[in-house]
Amino acid sequence: MEIVKGYAVTIGELFLFIAIGILVSEYGLRFIYEQAGISYMGNIGKVWFGISLSLFCLYSIFKHRRSEGKQRLLRGRVRSKTFYVVFVFSVYTVIAPLFEGAL
Repeated sequence: MEIVKGYAVTIGELFLFIAIGILVSEYGLRFIYEQAGISYMGNIGKVWFGISLSLFCLYSIFKHRRSEGKQRLLRGRVRSKTFYVVFVFSVYTVIAPLFEGAL
């Protein structure tokens, strides 16, 4: 039962970060991109999902460090190679338009 509760909490956290990602991308990244001369039109969903996953991964890493590895599911997530691949690609989707000059 503890594992089911852990998965439910993780899904809830993920949905929370998806909602936070919408706000950050609309009110933060829009301003940053427009200041860099990039029109905020096009693949906005890709950037929004990238910022959401980046924030979720950062939250997971900080939560793992704070809990000192006591939570089994969180420890398994943070030790996974897939976790870091997702983290790197999500950061790339947010930063790439700044280097490419287009969204």
